[in-house]
Amino acid sequence: MSLEKAPPEKKPLTLAEVRAFIHERWAKDQSVLARDQKRLFEYLSKFVKVRDADACRKAVEQLIEEIGLSEEDAVMIVNIMPKSKDELRPMLFRSYPLLDAKSYDRILEILKSLEKGEEK
Repeated sequence: MSLEKAPPEKKPLTLAEVRAFIHERWAKDQSVLARDQKRLFEYLSKFVKVRDADACRKAVEQLIEEIGLSEEDAVMIVNIMPKSKDELRPMLFRSYPLLDAKSYDRILEILKSLEKGEEK
């Protein structure tokens, strides 16, 4: 009988989820952070487009269920937040060449609703 631990499950995270995780642990005392940790903290503070981690995860799940994207592709789309079909198509065409216009429209609707939720 082997007592080795199974490797931890890997799961792609949205930048908002990473930001929430990092802020929860590092925001209290930034003076003890290493230089790279400070850089990551600053990057996430400045460049995360949607800060609501739960809403981002919900959008990822919608993209997986409704459109059939892989989790990795759904996370990439939510992180980048393209605003048009012209921005979205190059990200998906290679893996999903048969996506129709309605699918692209639905993806953009999901992203737009995510962005609107952030404005409230």
